[in-house]
Amino acid sequence: MIKLQISDQYLKVGIEAVQAASTIIQKYYQQNVEFDLKADNSPVTIADKKAEEKIKEVISSYFPDHGFVGEESGNNNHFLEYTWIIDPIDGTKNFLRHLPFFSTLLALVKNGQVIMGISYMPQFSELIYAVKGKGAYLNQQKLTVSKENNLSQAYLSFGSLSKFAEKKLLTNLVKLTQTVRQQRAWGDCWHFHLLAQGKIDAVIEAKGEFWDFAPIKIIIEEAGGQVSDIKAQDFTINSQSIIATNGLIHQQVVDYFL
Repeated sequence: MIKLQISDQYLKVGIEAVQAASTIIQKYYQQNVEFDLKADNSPVTIADKKAEEKIKEVISSYFPDHGFVGEESGNNNHFLEYTWIIDPIDGTKNFLRHLPFFSTLLALVKNGQVIMGISYMPQFSELIYAVKGKGAYLNQQKLTVSKENNLSQAYLSFGSLSKFAEKKLLTNLVKLTQTVRQQRAWGDCWHFHLLAQGKIDAVIEAKGEFWDFAPIKIIIEEAGGQVSDIKAQDFTINSQSIIATNGLIHQQVVDYFL
C-alpha cells in the first residue's frame, strides 16, 4: 500500500477505498478467473464486482448520504449532490490475461461537476489523483503535462480501433497518426497516466462511458491539460468519447475529427 499524508477528507476516503479494492483485485490477479460477458460484450469478473462493492462499503461508512454510479452496479441513486463514479477495474481484458495495465478509477461529482479523481495502477505502484483547484499528483509528486506545441513532434496514444471504425472516425485517426511524431495504442488507464506525467502529448478514445473518463478529466486538467469530447464539446456526465491533451495542441488534434 502507498501511504500518503492527505488532508482533503474526500480524497483521503477515496484513496482508502481504492486501496481496499486493490487488495481484493490482487488476490484474483494471478488466478485463472472466470468471466461473464455483459450486454456490450465486455467481460466482468468476480474481482470487478467485489472491488466495486468494497469501494461503496468504505465510502458509505464515512458518507452515508452520498450516491454511487458504478460500472458493475449501475446508477443506484441517480445523481445526488455528491455522487461517486466507480470503475473497479479499468482494463479487465488486460487483468484477465495477467497483463499489468489496469487501474481502479474513482471520481467524485458534486452537482454534476467532477471535483476529484483517482486512478490507481497497483502493478506499477502508481496512484494518480487530483482535487479541483489543487493540482494533480503521482504519489504526492506534482504532475505537469508536456510543453510540446508542435503537432508534428507530438506523441499520440489512442483507444480501440474498432470503436473508431464503429463511429466512422478511423480515416480521421489515420490521417492524424500520419501527422504526429509517434503513435501508439497503449489504451485504457495507462495512456492517461503517461499524459498526466508529460510523457506523451495527446490521448483519444472514440467510445467509452462516464466512469472510464470522469477521473481522467480532472486529473488531466489539474495537471495543466485540456479535455473535451471527440467533437470538441465540453466534457460532461453525458460524454461518451474523449480527447485529452497537454492543451497546447488540443485544437490541432480536435480539428481532425470535426
